Amino acid sequence: MMPYRPIDAVFVHPEQRCYIIYDRGALWQLPRMKIDSSAWLRRKPYKGNTKSLYLSRSQRIHDPQLVRRLRTLNLPTAVRGITLSRFELWWETHGFEWSKQTVLAGASPLAVHEDRDSDVLTKSNPDRPQSMATSQNTTAADTSDNAIDIFEDMLEELKKDLFH
Repeated sequence: MMPYRPIDAVFVHPEQRCYIIYDRGALWQLPRMKIDSSAWLRRKPYKGNTKSLYLSRSQRIHDPQLVRRLRTLNLPTAVRGITLSRFELWWETHGFEWSKQTVLAGASPLAVHEDRDSDVLTKSNPDRPQSMATSQNTTAADTSDNAIDIFEDMLEELKKDLFH
């Protein structure tokens, strides 16, 4: 079953101790428990049992090159740790509404913005929306203006998908 729109997500295979990347519906096995560009280059198609895969608690990718390729989302705490089949069902039934509500609350659903938006969802004032562009926090991937522009472009593209 393919979710309503392509999504990237990080899963863990606890027995093999490796990451499995859900890349727009395709499953890729990384060679180790590290997510970076070199591991991505050595990925292999995952052919194992999908019932053994659990959604990683952290969807954030710290490698600046790989984060441009895999647009993981800062998913709700309630879905972290669920199986692949349950994740696909959740994404199909609730993913659009969750993404839309997150953006309407003034936050970015992108995992790369996780630190930057942590306070927006918990402290947002409906009378005075907080701007994501004025955030003081930076991430490892946001070390230059160019990187920030790329992530803002990713967010704008996601907003277009949600509201058009």
